[in-house]
Amino acid sequence: MVTAAGRQLTEQHRRTQLALRAVTIRDMMALWPAFDLDGIDRTWPPLQAALVTLILARRANSSGIAANYYRSLRTAEGVPGRPEPRLAPPPDRTLLTATLALVGPIQAKKNLTARRPDVAATTLVRLSGSVTRQVLDGGRKTLEVSTRADPRARGWRRVTSASPCDFCAGIASEGIHSEGGGFPAHDHCGCAAAPVFD
Repeated sequence: MVTAAGRQLTEQHRRTQLALRAVTIRDMMALWPAFDLDGIDRTWPPLQAALVTLILARRANSSGIAANYYRSLRTAEGVPGRPEPRLAPPPDRTLLTATLALVGPIQAKKNLTARRPDVAATTLVRLSGSVTRQVLDGGRKTLEVSTRADPRARGWRRVTSASPCDFCAGIASEGIHSEGGGFPAHDHCGCAAAPVFD
Protein backbone atom coordinates (compact mmCIF):
# COMPACT_ATOMS: atom_id res chain seq x y z
CA MET A 1 0.00 0.00 0.00
CA VAL A 2 1.23 3.48 -0.81
CA THR A 3 -0.74 5.46 1.78
CA ALA A 4 -1.10 5.05 5.53
CA ALA A 5 -4.88 4.99 5.05
CA GLY A 6 -4.48 2.18 2.53
CA ARG A 7 -2.36 0.14 4.93
CA GLN A 8 -4.91 0.67 7.69
CA LEU A 9 -7.80 -0.37 5.43
CA THR A 10 -5.92 -3.51 4.40
CA GLU A 11 -5.27 -4.59 7.98
CA GLN A 12 -8.87 -3.78 8.92
CA HIS A 13 -10.10 -5.88 5.99
CA ARG A 14 -7.95 -8.86 7.05
CA ARG A 15 -9.27 -8.62 10.61
CA THR A 16 -12.88 -8.32 9.41
CA GLN A 17 -12.49 -11.47 7.32
CA LEU A 18 -11.02 -13.25 10.37
CA ALA A 19 -14.02 -12.12 12.42
CA LEU A 20 -16.28 -13.62 9.75
CA ARG A 21 -14.30 -16.86 10.05
CA ALA A 22 -14.90 -16.85 13.82
CA VAL A 23 -18.65 -16.35 13.35
CA THR A 24 -18.70 -19.19 10.82
CA ILE A 25 -16.97 -21.53 13.29
CA ARG A 26 -19.46 -20.50 16.00
CA ASP A 27 -22.38 -21.34 13.70
CA MET A 28 -20.75 -24.60 12.70
CA MET A 29 -20.31 -25.56 16.34
CA ALA A 30 -24.06 -25.10 16.81
CA LEU A 31 -24.70 -27.59 13.97
CA TRP A 32 -22.03 -30.10 14.97
CA PRO A 33 -23.93 -32.02 17.70
CA ALA A 34 -26.23 -33.39 14.97
CA PHE A 35 -23.33 -35.53 13.65
CA ASP A 36 -23.17 -38.97 15.27
CA LEU A 37 -20.22 -41.31 14.74
CA ASP A 38 -22.51 -44.25 15.51
CA GLY A 39 -24.79 -43.25 12.64
CA ILE A 40 -22.62 -41.43 10.12
CA ASP A 41 -24.64 -42.37 7.03
CA ARG A 42 -27.86 -41.25 8.73
CA THR A 43 -26.66 -38.02 10.35
CA TRP A 44 -24.24 -36.69 7.71
CA PRO A 45 -26.71 -35.74 4.91
CA PRO A 46 -28.68 -33.16 6.94
CA LEU A 47 -25.46 -31.75 8.40
CA GLN A 48 -23.94 -31.50 4.94
CA ALA A 49 -26.99 -29.62 3.67
CA ALA A 50 -26.74 -27.18 6.59
CA LEU A 51 -23.01 -26.69 6.03
CA VAL A 52 -23.52 -25.96 2.32
CA THR A 53 -26.13 -23.34 3.21
CA LEU A 54 -23.76 -21.84 5.80
CA ILE A 55 -20.83 -21.74 3.37
CA LEU A 56 -22.86 -20.10 0.60
CA ALA A 57 -24.24 -17.42 2.94
CA ARG A 58 -20.93 -16.62 4.64
CA ARG A 59 -19.02 -16.74 1.33
CA ALA A 60 -21.40 -14.08 0.00
CA ASN A 61 -20.66 -12.04 3.15
CA SER A 62 -16.93 -12.41 2.52
CA SER A 63 -17.35 -11.26 -1.08
CA GLY A 64 -19.36 -8.21 -0.01
CA ILE A 65 -16.76 -7.25 2.61
CA ALA A 66 -14.02 -7.54 -0.01
CA ALA A 67 -15.95 -5.45 -2.55
CA ASN A 68 -16.42 -2.63 -0.01
CA TYR A 69 -12.73 -2.82 0.87
CA TYR A 70 -11.79 -2.62 -2.82
CA ARG A 71 -13.80 0.58 -3.31
CA SER A 72 -12.42 2.16 -0.14
CA LEU A 73 -8.83 1.19 -0.89
CA ARG A 74 -9.03 2.58 -4.41
CA THR A 75 -10.20 5.91 -3.02
CA ALA A 76 -7.58 5.93 -0.24
CA GLU A 77 -4.81 5.23 -2.75
CA GLY A 78 -5.98 8.13 -4.96
CA VAL A 79 -6.79 5.97 -7.96
CA PRO A 80 -8.97 7.84 -10.48
CA GLY A 81 -12.19 6.41 -11.89
CA ARG A 82 -14.83 4.25 -10.23
CA PRO A 83 -14.91 0.75 -11.72
CA GLU A 84 -17.13 -1.60 -9.75
CA PRO A 85 -15.55 -4.62 -8.08
CA ARG A 86 -16.48 -8.03 -9.45
CA LEU A 87 -18.03 -10.40 -6.93
CA ALA A 88 -16.74 -13.96 -6.79
CA PRO A 89 -18.95 -16.52 -8.50
CA PRO A 90 -20.61 -19.10 -6.26
CA PRO A 91 -18.64 -22.32 -5.78
CA ASP A 92 -19.38 -25.47 -7.74
CA ARG A 93 -21.85 -27.37 -5.52
CA THR A 94 -20.68 -30.79 -6.67
CA LEU A 95 -17.09 -29.99 -5.75
CA LEU A 96 -18.22 -28.35 -2.51
CA THR A 97 -20.20 -31.38 -1.31
CA ALA A 98 -17.43 -33.77 -2.42
CA THR A 99 -14.85 -31.80 -0.43
CA LEU A 100 -17.03 -31.77 2.67
CA ALA A 101 -17.66 -35.51 2.37
CA LEU A 102 -13.96 -36.23 2.01
CA VAL A 103 -12.88 -34.36 5.14
CA GLY A 104 -16.04 -35.28 7.04
CA PRO A 105 -17.61 -38.76 6.91
CA ILE A 106 -15.07 -40.46 4.62
CA GLN A 107 -12.11 -39.52 6.81
CA ALA A 108 -14.09 -40.19 9.99
CA LYS A 109 -14.85 -43.75 8.84
CA LYS A 110 -11.18 -44.32 8.01
CA ASN A 111 -10.16 -43.09 11.45
CA LEU A 112 -12.75 -45.28 13.14
CA THR A 113 -11.53 -48.33 11.21
CA ALA A 114 -7.95 -47.53 12.22
CA ARG A 115 -9.14 -47.13 15.84
CA ARG A 116 -7.68 -43.65 16.10
CA PRO A 117 -8.45 -41.65 19.25
CA ASP A 118 -10.63 -38.54 19.29
CA VAL A 119 -12.23 -39.16 15.89
CA ALA A 120 -15.04 -36.67 16.52
CA ALA A 121 -12.64 -33.88 17.54
CA THR A 122 -10.29 -34.59 14.63
CA THR A 123 -13.18 -34.58 12.16
CA LEU A 124 -14.49 -31.29 13.53
CA VAL A 125 -11.07 -29.62 13.20
CA ARG A 126 -10.60 -30.84 9.62
CA LEU A 127 -14.14 -29.89 8.63
CA SER A 128 -13.95 -26.42 10.19
CA GLY A 129 -10.74 -25.76 8.28
CA SER A 130 -12.34 -26.71 4.98
CA VAL A 131 -15.54 -24.75 5.67
CA THR A 132 -13.74 -21.55 6.66
CA ARG A 133 -11.32 -21.75 3.72
CA GLN A 134 -14.25 -21.99 1.33
CA VAL A 135 -16.00 -19.08 3.05
CA LEU A 136 -12.99 -16.74 2.93
CA ASP A 137 -12.30 -17.77 -0.66
CA GLY A 138 -15.28 -15.56 -1.53
CA GLY A 139 -13.39 -12.42 -0.52
CA ARG A 140 -10.10 -13.61 -1.96
CA LYS A 141 -11.66 -14.44 -5.31
CA THR A 142 -13.56 -11.13 -5.37
CA LEU A 143 -10.31 -9.21 -5.00
CA GLU A 144 -8.52 -11.40 -7.52
CA VAL A 145 -11.12 -11.00 -10.28
CA SER A 146 -11.62 -7.31 -9.48
CA THR A 147 -7.94 -6.52 -9.94
CA ARG A 148 -7.84 -8.43 -13.22
CA ALA A 149 -10.81 -6.41 -14.52
CA ASP A 150 -9.46 -3.02 -13.34
CA PRO A 151 -7.04 -1.37 -15.80
CA ARG A 152 -5.55 0.65 -12.92
CA ALA A 153 -4.69 -2.45 -10.87
CA ARG A 154 -1.32 -4.15 -11.21
CA GLY A 155 -2.55 -7.25 -9.41
CA TRP A 156 -2.78 -8.36 -5.80
CA ARG A 157 -0.39 -9.36 -3.06
CA ARG A 158 -0.83 -11.79 -0.19
CA VAL A 159 -1.38 -10.33 3.29
CA THR A 160 -0.46 -12.70 6.11
CA SER A 161 -0.50 -12.68 9.87
CA ALA A 162 2.65 -11.66 11.76
CA SER A 163 3.77 -15.31 11.92
CA PRO A 164 2.54 -17.10 8.77
CA CYS A 165 3.21 -20.75 7.97
CA ASP A 166 6.02 -21.55 5.52
CA PHE A 167 3.54 -22.11 2.68
CA CYS A 168 1.91 -18.69 3.06
CA ALA A 169 5.20 -16.89 3.75
CA GLY A 170 6.68 -18.36 0.58
CA ILE A 171 3.79 -17.16 -1.58
CA ALA A 172 3.76 -13.74 0.10
CA SER A 173 7.45 -13.35 -0.74
CA GLU A 174 6.64 -13.67 -4.44
CA GLY A 175 5.20 -10.15 -4.42
CA ILE A 176 2.47 -9.05 -6.82
CA HIS A 177 0.33 -11.63 -8.61
CA SER A 178 -1.20 -10.43 -11.84
CA GLU A 179 -2.10 -13.61 -13.71
CA GLY A 180 -5.01 -16.00 -13.14
CA GLY A 181 -4.61 -19.18 -11.18
CA GLY A 182 -6.44 -18.24 -8.03
CA PHE A 183 -5.42 -17.47 -4.48
CA PRO A 184 -3.65 -20.52 -3.01
CA ALA A 185 -5.10 -21.13 0.44
CA HIS A 186 -4.94 -24.12 2.77
CA ASP A 187 -7.56 -25.17 5.30
CA HIS A 188 -7.58 -22.83 8.33
CA CYS A 189 -5.76 -20.18 6.24
CA GLY A 190 -6.23 -16.62 7.50
CA CYS A 191 -4.45 -14.81 4.67
CA ALA A 192 -6.13 -12.16 2.53
CA ALA A 193 -5.50 -10.52 -0.83
CA ALA A 194 -4.65 -6.83 -1.15
CA PRO A 195 -5.00 -5.04 -4.50
CA VAL A 196 -1.98 -3.14 -5.81
CA PHE A 197 -2.63 -0.13 -8.05
CA ASP A 198 -0.47 1.85 -10.44
